[in-house]
Amino acid sequence: MTNVQDIPWNRIAIEAAAIVMSILLAFAIDAWWDNRQDRSEEQRILVGLKAEFEQNLELIDIEFSYRHAVIDSTLKILDASVTPTTMNPEILDGLIGDLSWWQNIKYSRGAIDGLLQSGGLSLIENEELRRVLASMPSQFDDTTGSELYDQDVTRNVILPYLRTHTSLSQIANASSDGRPGVGTGQESKAYPTTAPVDHTELLRDPEFLAIVVQQHWDHTSAISAYESLQAALENGIRLIDLEMNK
Repeated sequence: MTNVQDIPWNRIAIEAAAIVMSILLAFAIDAWWDNRQDRSEEQRILVGLKAEFEQNLELIDIEFSYRHAVIDSTLKILDASVTPTTMNPEILDGLIGDLSWWQNIKYSRGAIDGLLQSGGLSLIENEELRRVLASMPSQFDDTTGSELYDQDVTRNVILPYLRTHTSLSQIANASSDGRPGVGTGQESKAYPTTAPVDHTELLRDPEFLAIVVQQHWDHTSAISAYESLQAALENGIRLIDLEMNK
């Protein structure tokens, strides 16, 4: 029978402790490596998001130029309606043409949509940044809603009115520089026209002036939506910079 005193308990305890320590160390190394991989992936995601947000801010700046130009045109028309005889007919044609435009921003959304759809948002350590990123799609949707509304009003209200009350060819020729506040950078071919039409009579038409007022309201409202998205993008970039520079 083996003597209990002959069992090398100290050596067994040391070996067991060594095994446990090896296992714990392996777990710690795995956790460290996984965390390192997560942080590397987070950095890659943040770089992509920042570039995308900066690109969208540039698009919004262009949209601001367009919206403010149309608002300026509506105010000039409304001012002229007080004293219609003082408005130069050719200038009025250009202002009326400004009302007939709409544009949808082609946002860059691949990085943010891919992040949210893949569940990768959990890789972002900064809680505030996660909240900002999660809310971003609704910010984009608000501006998209304004753009779709513009398109609907232009097609179903403004253009039908202009077709029956103006010389569209003459209006188009006066708007040959392209989208208000932005332009096209290309020379447009003039449409053939008959005898010039004096559109200053529209300044006495309540229906036309109501359309002008509605355009002022709609573009002012759209600017508010763009300002909200702009603020969200700028805040996102600020938080991304903080996270990347930790």
